Amino acid sequence: MCLEKVALEPSPNFSSRQLNTVETDKGVIPVFGEVNCLNPQDSRQYLFCLTPKPGTQSYSKLVKNVASIGKLDIVWRTSMGERGRLQTSQLERMAPGYGEIRLIITEIPSIVILEKPFPVTIKIINACDRSLDLLFTLRNSFSNGILWHGISGQKFNNLEKGSHISVSLEAIPVRPGLQSVSGLVIKELFLKRIYNFNDVTQVFVTTDHHSNEKSS
Repeated sequence: MCLEKVALEPSPNFSSRQLNTVETDKGVIPVFGEVNCLNPQDSRQYLFCLTPKPGTQSYSKLVKNVASIGKLDIVWRTSMGERGRLQTSQLERMAPGYGEIRLIITEIPSIVILEKPFPVTIKIINACDRSLDLLFTLRNSFSNGILWHGISGQKFNNLEKGSHISVSLEAIPVRPGLQSVSGLVIKELFLKRIYNFNDVTQVFVTTDHHSNEKSS
């Protein structure tokens, strides 16, 4: 089939900008080409940037809670020329990086070598209005393509509001291909809340040592 249109119709609280084109000497062209055809079992990922509209009431409440962001409008044609259309119901998402505790990957290679350890640096941010005592653990699952290697169960006491701490980690890729970084768990010790951070970023795992040298 050929995709004729994939658009995000934002909810009234947001404006949307699609990020699925590139600028070239010949002008702006779609990243998938002028004719966007999908073979059987193919998939496509589309990227959109949502921005809260100016004057939106209760902005902080909007971004810190699950909100309706809009709906997708998809139009396609089959190989026989038949036209189809799908419009989803309202999609609900929470703005990334918000909440009492934020976790950001600050340093990580984009390409790594299978079964060779690589460094990861993260930043843990106290985004609430009080000091926090935290327990940081690494959770491995054999269903993941990236496993953590090192000490788990670090305690960070009295992390002041608005402050952050950087943590250096080491991971081992055990499966080739594009793999997600998951298994980072933070427990807030006073209220006993647990925050799971999964799919925080992705790395490409290769068996070719030369690919890693070129990306350095």
